[in-house]
Formats: sequence, structure tokens, C-alpha cells
Amino acid sequence: MVSSIITGIILILIGLGFLMKETMGFDFNFYLKTYWPSALIIFGLAKLFHRKSSKIGGIALILMGGLLQANFLNFIDYNIWKLFWPILLILFGISLLIPKKHKDNKEVESFTYDETISRPNHKNISSENLLRETVILSGLSTRNQSTDFKGGTITSILGGIDIDLRGAEIQEEEVVLQVSVLLGEVDILVPPHWRVEIHGTPILGGWNNKTYFNDDLNAPVLKIKAFVALGGLDVK
Repeated sequence: MVSSIITGIILILIGLGFLMKETMGFDFNFYLKTYWPSALIIFGLAKLFHRKSSKIGGIALILMGGLLQANFLNFIDYNIWKLFWPILLILFGISLLIPKKHKDNKEVESFTYDETISRPNHKNISSENLLRETVILSGLSTRNQSTDFKGGTITSILGGIDIDLRGAEIQEEEVVLQVSVLLGEVDILVPPHWRVEIHGTPILGGWNNKTYFNDDLNAPVLKIKAFVALGGLDVK
């Protein structure tokens, strides 16, 4: 994931900076305190050019990082926070006016159950009934094969999570999955016979339900309660 790569590079640079400070007397603290807003600009650019991410969220990060960086370099002699919140409200208003893009269900990746189970490209395989995944400044890819999936919680802060539930089964009529995304991305794959309902609060971010329409009233229901701020959630 792009966010994981950028986070990894930034952490490596910070580690090298502290290493140079200890071994060569390099004044890394000065550069860290002065230029840390540039990291916000980099994350914003990554979100701006990533097709799944919120463009408004990317613009907000770039503006926030740019204003803070200009203030730290004495290009702007003003209380930046007095400017940032009005700009944030303006961007939020714009995000409400922009129509959401809905992709045709035909674009959703086709698969069979056997193909799903045989794929080796997931780092983690779990059979836990309750999903509890949290990432902060990192990435995670996992597949759940529970025969009695009961929902759970997913939290992504400045990171990315890929959850594959296509090998899981719901025994109850419905289960609830809590998803919280802050400056991050969450992708969830579900079986074709599930019905998915998403409700929640988007703040300069949003979600896409790309699952096939299922009119079977007896189909198991996955209810997702989402909070997405400056990020994105895709279910397909």
C-alpha cells in the first residue's frame, strides 16, 4: 500500500536522523521540529493520486502541511490554526456538494470460493469469530475463514488494512462490524451471498459499497458502522 511505503520511508529517515545525531553530532532535532509538516504534504499528495483515497482529504492534508510549514519557516506570521479550521469547513462543504462516484458492479473482481482459499498472497490467516484489527502508521493484510463470523472492530490510523472475508460464514441473521478510519484506507472483500449495509459518519472522506445487489431476504447481513475521516473504505 502507498501509505505503508511512505510511512516506512519516513520512519527510516527519522531513524537515520537520530543515528546521525548520536554518532556525528548532527542537529536532527532542529530539522525534525522545523520540517515535520512536510510529512503531511507527502501523505496528502499520496492520497490525492491514489484512486481509492479521498481527494478532499488529500487536499486538506496538503493545505494543513503547507500552512504549518510556511509558518515554521517564517513565510507566514500568523496563527495558522485560525486559518485551518475555516478552510477545513469549506472543504467539508465542498465534499458534500461533490456527487459520489459509484462503480458498476461488473467491475468487481470475479472469483470462486476455491480460488479464494488457494490464494497465497495474504500475510495472515485467521479463523477467529470476532475480528479485532488495528493499524497505526502501518499496513495489514489478512484473511478470515471463520465458520461463525460475528463481526468485530477495525481501526486504521495513517495506515491501510485489507480484510478478505470471502472464506467466512455468518450463522446469525446479521452481524455488526465497527470500522474507524482516520487518514487511512480499509478494503473489505465479502462473499457474494452476503448483503452489506453501511451506515456512519464521513468527514472529508467516504465509503463505497461495491457488492452485488442481493434481494434474498434470508441472506446473512453484514452491517458496517463506519466512521471515516480524511480516508476511505471500500467493500466489494
